[in-house]
Amino acid sequence: SGFSIHDGFHQAFLSMESTIRNFLAKLAENNVHSIHCIGHSLGGALATVCAEYVKANTTLSPYLYTFGAPRVGLKPFADNISRELQPGNMFRVYHRTDIVPCIPFWPFIHAPTLMASTYDYFQPSGGQFPGAEWHDIGKYFDTVKDHGWPELRGKRDRHIEGPDIEGWLNDKSPVSFSVTSLEWLDRAINYVITRCLAILGGALNAGLTTGFTLMDWLAYVLKKGIDLSKDLSAMVIALVRKMMSFLGMRPVLDKADATYAFIRGIFERMSAKVNAYCRRVLDDVLVNGQAV
Repeated sequence: SGFSIHDGFHQAFLSMESTIRNFLAKLAENNVHSIHCIGHSLGGALATVCAEYVKANTTLSPYLYTFGAPRVGLKPFADNISRELQPGNMFRVYHRTDIVPCIPFWPFIHAPTLMASTYDYFQPSGGQFPGAEWHDIGKYFDTVKDHGWPELRGKRDRHIEGPDIEGWLNDKSPVSFSVTSLEWLDRAINYVITRCLAILGGALNAGLTTGFTLMDWLAYVLKKGIDLSKDLSAMVIALVRKMMSFLGMRPVLDKADATYAFIRGIFERMSAKVNAYCRRVLDDVLVNGQAV
């Protein structure tokens, strides 16, 4: 539908599009009215793109079910698919300590964005540290079997809001590598970037057509926030310090040292650390023969 998604998922979908199109044509000939798009991990990302494709190109009613899926697109894509499919037809199941749903990092986000707290199929899992076992499709099968969707819904005990984020940013406690820290960092980046854009009068896609990468754009917006507002400057520096702590760096940073290049480097290191861990998790699952 013309909205930005991750290029890797886009290319993977294009490699399947002709087969999917032929399959959908046969369904139309047989008077089929609904289609269920289901996937685990990368399959969940492809199921998401497929459901959006079905809605945009056919008269079929798509339902979407994903298990441990990564984030597919930016907010306009997530908002659009949420409107088109409606949250009640979207079933995103994810374990608390499965790291794959944490990537790609913000500004990629999950759908549904409408009524997200109501249609949240968060499932508790042990510990704080992300583990390969909780991404395994067998674990997801064990979690959902014998349960109805209403029973699986609404298990998240807390939804992070603006005042919570500001309190967390001002807290001097160190940040460890955990799924809880990843969630707080993700919400904090979203919150601070949104505050910066309110001052700049920009939109999420504003810099994406200039040849900037997402890392370039995030660093640019945050550096502008430092330069243009005293209150935002303190918030941005607190965010960067949290990211430094997450990376195992000493979280000491002055305004003068918070350059565009420094902020971009922190984002790159953080993305590399999360992605490297995610690759290890996927390797473990692949080695065990549980995913393709």
